[in-house]
Amino acid sequence: MPQPRWVAKVKPEHRAQYPELRVEQWYDVVPLWPGLTQRMTNLSGERLTRVRIGRDYLTVRADHLEFRSARDEERDAAAVRGSGPAA
Repeated sequence: MPQPRWVAKVKPEHRAQYPELRVEQWYDVVPLWPGLTQRMTNLSGERLTRVRIGRDYLTVRADHLEFRSARDEERDAAAVRGSGPAA
């Protein structure tokens, strides 16, 4: 059974710490290593998450991100595309 895909975006209050991330954009969460998405901690005990930014990756504190299932993101994007002006 494949693992669910997750996406994350930076919380507005942390935007200054991550100038490479846009607050309104959802980024793919990628494994820190195969099968592990959000369990690594730094020396301060903070949970870390790795997100894909184009062809690169950025490791971010997990509490600085908002998470959701990629399936939810795809459903919301389809709803926005389908809600054009009424004819």
